[in-house]
Amino acid sequence: MASPRTRFRPTDIALVLIVLTLGMVQLAFGGVFVWGYARMSAMLLGLAIIFMLVRLARLCLSREPLHLPPAVFLVPFLLLALGFVQLVPLPQWLVGLLSPSRAEQLAQLVQIGAVAPDSWLTISVSPHATWLWLSKLASYIAAFLLFLYCLQGRKRVIAAVVVLASLAVLQVFYGSMQAYSHTPRIWWWVKDLHESFVSGTYFNRNHFAGFLEMVLPLWLGFTFWVIHVHSERRLPRKVMEATEGRVRKKRVRTKSLRPYSWHRENWRQKLISFAARLERWARPAACYTVAVVLFVGLLLTGSRGGIIAFFLSLGIMAVLLLFIKKFSVASKALAVLVTVGLVLGLSVGLEQTLVRFEDEEGLHHRIDISRSVLPLVHEYAVTGAGLGNFNEAYFKHSLPRYGGRIELVYAHNDWLQIAAEAGVPGLLVAVGGFSLLLAWAFGKWRTRQDVFITSIGLGLLAGLISIGLHSFSDFNMQIPANALTFSIAMALLAAVLTMRHTRYGMVVEFWNEGIVVHNRAAAAVVLVLGLVVGGVLLNKSMSHAIAENICATERNPMKRIASRCGFDEAFAALDFNPGDPALWAKLATIYQNQNAQSRALRSLHAQKAAEGFTKALARDPVNGRLWLYLGESHIKRFIVLGEPDDLARAENAFVQALHHRPNDAQLLSRLAEHRLWLATLMPEGPLRRQLHHDGIVFARRSLECWRWDWREVMPMVVRYTQDPADLARIIPEYEDPGGKIVRYLEKMNIRFAPGTFDWGNQTESE
Repeated sequence: MASPRTRFRPTDIALVLIVLTLGMVQLAFGGVFVWGYARMSAMLLGLAIIFMLVRLARLCLSREPLHLPPAVFLVPFLLLALGFVQLVPLPQWLVGLLSPSRAEQLAQLVQIGAVAPDSWLTISVSPHATWLWLSKLASYIAAFLLFLYCLQGRKRVIAAVVVLASLAVLQVFYGSMQAYSHTPRIWWWVKDLHESFVSGTYFNRNHFAGFLEMVLPLWLGFTFWVIHVHSERRLPRKVMEATEGRVRKKRVRTKSLRPYSWHRENWRQKLISFAARLERWARPAACYTVAVVLFVGLLLTGSRGGIIAFFLSLGIMAVLLLFIKKFSVASKALAVLVTVGLVLGLSVGLEQTLVRFEDEEGLHHRIDISRSVLPLVHEYAVTGAGLGNFNEAYFKHSLPRYGGRIELVYAHNDWLQIAAEAGVPGLLVAVGGFSLLLAWAFGKWRTRQDVFITSIGLGLLAGLISIGLHSFSDFNMQIPANALTFSIAMALLAAVLTMRHTRYGMVVEFWNEGIVVHNRAAAAVVLVLGLVVGGVLLNKSMSHAIAENICATERNPMKRIASRCGFDEAFAALDFNPGDPALWAKLATIYQNQNAQSRALRSLHAQKAAEGFTKALARDPVNGRLWLYLGESHIKRFIVLGEPDDLARAENAFVQALHHRPNDAQLLSRLAEHRLWLATLMPEGPLRRQLHHDGIVFARRSLECWRWDWREVMPMVVRYTQDPADLARIIPEYEDPGGKIVRYLEKMNIRFAPGTFDWGNQTESE
């Protein structure tokens, strides 16, 4: 019987495909765009479906039981089930009991005719975003299970570790070359943020640091094992004989008292001796060099959270390595040398990294972001806003700088984001599952005595702790490349800690320690359920990717030339993905931008635009921009037909837009224009004065949220009023840009009384 260590298995193909998928996702800017994560889902879910079909066929032909992971590894399945619960339509009374905010949104949709009064409602505010989030989660689960299934021996584990380290080294070298070039780029995209820091092919240097802090502790554990093995390794007998020579052998046998001198040997024997000793320490030296390169790369990212999390995990490794596990003295000494070498590597790129650590504003900013997320967690405490829906739901509670011009797509805290999207129950599942995983891993690790298992297991355990700590200050788990790396690291940890020695070498016994399903009917139900879930999520992911390829709605800064999306493309995309609210908004925008000559066509286009935005709101009712566009379509219809009902509908839509995006500078500017324009249509009286007052207030709030918009806001206001008193109320109280606005208005012969602005006593607000 062939040894499993040398025999080729069909699962090796799947192992290679998973690794290639990780490399592809990393090179595709971390997989943050649809063409990156859609291909990842297609590959991983496709492989999972193939494996489940093969296993179902084997189940029909044999009585082999179905092995499932241990209970501690089923937490991702609980999150998957929670996501599906959020997608199930529920009666109104139950939704109102679980999530009062969703009940209010239903009332708003009923008011505009988007849904029927007795319709059922999902817990997720935007089911389409939840479907996409679940497809990614299912891809990570598939990667974990498949990678773990393919790891059958120690050689495959070593190969996986070397491949991960190779990817990290390539990222460090590529990022270093780009960061220190004249035009820092990631492929064809010119970096415009943190150009001097290394980010590899990731957009954000913090996410590259997240990848390194998972790989670097793993590689250190691998290095400790290599050092331990080579410290106890003796040179082969033939090498010793060739090194010492015949004369040396005879003198040793005759117990000659004459001391042996290496200088008396000829050049050939000296060369063989040097080569033998060099070969003996070549691998430890290579491992040490790779560790230093990865650590220097981590420093050059300038990620404070990543560096601090890594040092904390390194301290945990040192304590466990030196005091709990009894390694040889040589291994301990070399481990200390590795630590000293890593500290010496601080001299590379230390200056700009220290500047990052001295910047207290960034730390306070992260704290402010976390505080601003807490009201969102409180609003959806029981059920969450829906997995994948943080972006739109956050605008209601956003900081002014993230009100619209700059969007906070993810919370800079993975734990808070899961609380906002899945509620407190989801947070408990995530935190409890991660804690149980660490407890299970530590318990297994303490009972193992093999140096390979303890070294690699310790590195993996430290890497998971590091990324868990870093998740308090960043959103690494929202990046497909890092989430996929986390899944692979979990698979390696489970495989290594459950290895056993057999006559064929070390093999993985993970599946024998899990849940065993002996009943064939129950096993068939589990496999069929997995096939259905995988097929549905794969269909959702691919439908979204095809629709985006036909009519792009997601932002893609890499796409220099935007593809034209007209009526034909929008309708074709909706045929593939009718649940995407962005596609309905795209179609409505196309209608709204039509410049028809006849009054009837203009009215028809405005009506079609309103219907499109209404359908988009039915699928995403917390999107304030959609409410704004709906109100503008009613205003356009009012201009054409002059019906007061359209004006009332527009007013209601504007109120909802302001409710969901109170700090959106662009929305406030457009509301200011609508109020000032409407005031000019009204006769003199309290209503006109109130509309005029609201327009001035909205214009001022717009500049408070995003002061750089004054070049658009002020000309718009001047078109409706040139009263210095009104304009003085809009101008910010600090000199930049207040002074620029005053000089701009003075060129238009609009002058203010002396002493109106006292710039010397004002400080610029942040």
